Amino acid sequence: MTVGIKQNIELETLAEAIAHLGEGIIITDTVLQLPDGPKIVFVNNAICEMTGYKAVELVGETPRILQGENSDRKILKKLRNELESGNTFKCELLNYRKDGTEFYSNLTVSPIKNSFGDLTHYVSIHHDITDQKIAQDKLCESQDRLQSIVDTAVDAIILIDKNGIIQSFNKAAVKMFGYNSNEAIGKNVNLLMPEPLKQEHDNYIQNYHKTGKAKIIGIGREVTAKRKDGSTFPIDLAISEIRHLNLYTGIIRDISVRKSAEEALLKERNFTNLLIDTAQVIIIVLDQQGRIVRFNRYIEKISGYSFAEVYGKNWIKIFISKNEQSRLVEIFNQVINDNSSEKIINVILTKDGRKREIEWVNTVLYDIDNNIQGVLAVGHDITEQREIEQAFANHAEQVQQRIGQELHDGLGQELTGIGMLAKSLQKKLEANSLPEAHSLNEIIDYIQETQDKVRTIIKGVRPVEVTSNGLMHAIKELILSVRKNYGINCTFYYDQPMLTGDNFIASQIYYIIQEALINAVKHANANKISVIFEPDKDEFILKINDDGQGILKSSDSISGYGLQIIKHRASLIGASISVESTIGKGVTIICKFKTSSKFLTDLFCI
Repeated sequence: MTVGIKQNIELETLAEAIAHLGEGIIITDTVLQLPDGPKIVFVNNAICEMTGYKAVELVGETPRILQGENSDRKILKKLRNELESGNTFKCELLNYRKDGTEFYSNLTVSPIKNSFGDLTHYVSIHHDITDQKIAQDKLCESQDRLQSIVDTAVDAIILIDKNGIIQSFNKAAVKMFGYNSNEAIGKNVNLLMPEPLKQEHDNYIQNYHKTGKAKIIGIGREVTAKRKDGSTFPIDLAISEIRHLNLYTGIIRDISVRKSAEEALLKERNFTNLLIDTAQVIIIVLDQQGRIVRFNRYIEKISGYSFAEVYGKNWIKIFISKNEQSRLVEIFNQVINDNSSEKIINVILTKDGRKREIEWVNTVLYDIDNNIQGVLAVGHDITEQREIEQAFANHAEQVQQRIGQELHDGLGQELTGIGMLAKSLQKKLEANSLPEAHSLNEIIDYIQETQDKVRTIIKGVRPVEVTSNGLMHAIKELILSVRKNYGINCTFYYDQPMLTGDNFIASQIYYIIQEALINAVKHANANKISVIFEPDKDEFILKINDDGQGILKSSDSISGYGLQIIKHRASLIGASISVESTIGKGVTIICKFKTSSKFLTDLFCI
């Protein structure tokens, strides 16, 4: 393998690994000289979302496309100098989005070297810190306005010394207690307390100074306060200590405000419950054991179960078929343990035994102490959508079959007839010893080439013949084609051939194998590939093994465009897809699908 091809493979591998990172990634070539500078060769989705550019708009440009009049030229010059010295460079840089708005990046640029130590690319990692910068600016501004905020705060803020003497009394405190600041400052804070708290307060402070044990300081609590007119009211009191000044700050809130807020919160909660119950999506809350603790009306309508029937019961045992329960338990545990929110699709069983296909997004729920409480599962019923997709796919397959048949029966036969006429004419010319007979050879060759091209086109639109053994024959030809065109050890094993008259199912299985072989040859750099059919009770198991470089994703998370195509085709015929991979040791794609076909017992290998 040449160095250039190896670099391309390394870049493709790196791209696959970082394509879905949350950080923005830009990879460039190594040309640092101005005026053009390095060219962008790869960007991930995050940088497109961050900048507003599409990938095709960035690739081929230089990173200067993100810079503008306020970008710091000194930082950019230092960046270039550090890269020329072979160093990684970190900085904060003002950039511009496609629409001209500014954003700040926490930027790390590093050189990438191949296994020979040669510099091949630069990779830059962009973390959008615009919100952080805005927050910093606001913090500086807030510090300047701190005193005015204290004076305009809704909560009463009182500053006392170690003896409990009031040092500061803000406007909210004046309004809350009825004392003006001159009346309060210099007085003991117990002025604001009713008995018996008034008598106990000084003891609290003295005891704290002696023992260091706080009863109120540093501990928020609800107490009763007294106004100037003698009336009392409940408050929330939070006291904090300013140790180096021997001062204490008290922040006081009238609980009547809190009660109003609680009432508003209750209304909001009721409104949220109403939204959940009227939402046209499935909303379910499960505890850590997978038991149902929330179940909205939409899923009641779809499933036929009421919340009272399923509350506290295990979701998987009620709604998932037995042969799928172990897989769903594994997925549920992965969500709980890894906080995975990846979309999954599975079939649920309704109360009357009907099947509904649901697309789920799962989110782990935490309590205020960050302890896991369970899982929120939001599902979209895609049963009808799948039926429409299936109908369109069937129609497309029928159109392909018709086109292939028309090419075969129409154009193919016409070309055959023309070829026969040309040969007949050639014989007549040769019989008369006319020189034009030799000229017809070229025409006959052209006709033959055209027939070959038509056969290739027919094979593309109709890879599997509509016969019981059409699929097996098509796979054998595909295997032989891979051997011939790529020189790879590619084999096909089965002891019971799949014999089906359903051309749509057969075609999708063929395309799954074809896509897997392309991935193994072009992306995994495989030297050996095997395709295996294994019957297992009422289903077939298709395995495609290769000895290539493997993939980074787990078996439950299929990544890559080719594998997404495989997953989609499998869903069209109700098959399941899983992937087993070890880095450097290859990939096994496993496809399981139900079949009612009758089999011929026959050990076969090519």
